[in-house]
Amino acid sequence: HTGEPFFAFEHPIKLVRNGKEEVLYFDFVYKPFYEEGQDKASGVFAVGHDITRQVDARQKFKNIIEQATDPILILKGEDMVLEVANEALFKLWKVDESSIGKTFLEILPEMKGQGFLELLQQVYHTGKPFQGYEVPAGFEEEDDEKPTVYFNFTYQPYREAHGSITGVLVLATDVTGQVLAKRQAAQSQGALKRFKFLADKAQDPFFLM
Repeated sequence: HTGEPFFAFEHPIKLVRNGKEEVLYFDFVYKPFYEEGQDKASGVFAVGHDITRQVDARQKFKNIIEQATDPILILKGEDMVLEVANEALFKLWKVDESSIGKTFLEILPEMKGQGFLELLQQVYHTGKPFQGYEVPAGFEEEDDEKPTVYFNFTYQPYREAHGSITGVLVLATDVTGQVLAKRQAAQSQGALKRFKFLADKAQDPFFLM
């Protein structure tokens, strides 16, 4: 009646197959169909595409992300908008699900100038993954302190089913404890070497008990 097309994406449709009701997902369009030489539509032309597998795969992937113990997130677009995140990420960033839909710097303004946004955008534009090892990151606290946390992380281009890159998948592991332990061990080893050097140079004999 209106002549206006209708578009739907990932629309759930219930169908009965082999006597069992299933929910399938479709992208489809309805457009008015005109007979040759007619100004009034005589019907509707429909084109649809079954994307149930893609939707199911994405849901399984989302479930894996949500159950992971390490932070996992997906950032979309040039501004890196948070689209998917798990509880481990919310805990690390000290935010909640209300952060979904906000940009990386809106959520963590203290990250500006630390190089992380630039690396994310580099992966987004080039399609080349990036891995960081024991990389320091300063997070803002309520008492205005900026404690340093160290991460091993991977920035992986996030591709849609048709292959285009729409964002970045981030996998991160907090290795702060390991980094601090290694530094403490190195400091202790250095102190022991200095002590041995002084002991070797000393004229009077003495003993380490």
